[in-house]
Amino acid sequence: MVDTEYIRGLVQNALKEAGTEGRAALAARWGISIQYIIDVARGYREPGKSILKALGYERVVLYRKIDKKEV
Repeated sequence: MVDTEYIRGLVQNALKEAGTEGRAALAARWGISIQYIIDVARGYREPGKSILKALGYERVVLYRKIDKKEV
């Protein structure tokens, strides 16, 4: 399991590797806009299905029982 910050780091690394010249190609390969990718990398938006799919991840929601003392 990974968290949002980990995914954000992957997006930031992908942007860095693509460089300014390769951002359009990255967006085309992922099938989303470069602005969306940048927004996720900067923390303005959460990564959605399209970015997660491009990175080989999926969102999973978990629930855990809390100790009554925590309530």
